Amino acid sequence: MTILPKTPLFDTAALAGELTWMRWDKVTQNEAVFKGRSSYMQIDKPTKNFFGLAFNFTPTWFQVFPGVDLLAPMTWNQGISGNSAVAFGGSKGGGNYSVGVAADIYQKYRVDLKYSGYY
Repeated sequence: MTILPKTPLFDTAALAGELTWMRWDKVTQNEAVFKGRSSYMQIDKPTKNFFGLAFNFTPTWFQVFPGVDLLAPMTWNQGISGNSAVAFGGSKGGGNYSVGVAADIYQKYRVDLKYSGYY
């Protein structure tokens, strides 16, 4: 994660990225219901390894109104290889994104309005 300094576009901004790797090793219980078994052939069959990538960018403007900071959080997540063995863990080519506005009120309350999409 990095914090960006003031620019003509924002007072500050936070930028974070993440590379995710998940691997299942062995099944020790209830193997008959595990979707990774060799006899399961559906589209959601997990692979041994899963890799994903995520980014978050949040520009911030301080004191837009007295006691109110304005933020514009943006996120993007993408599965780049394999299918995760955990629910909602991700799959190759699948992902989500969001963009919105947020207000920090007296650094005590936060109000967000976001649009989220999935693919």
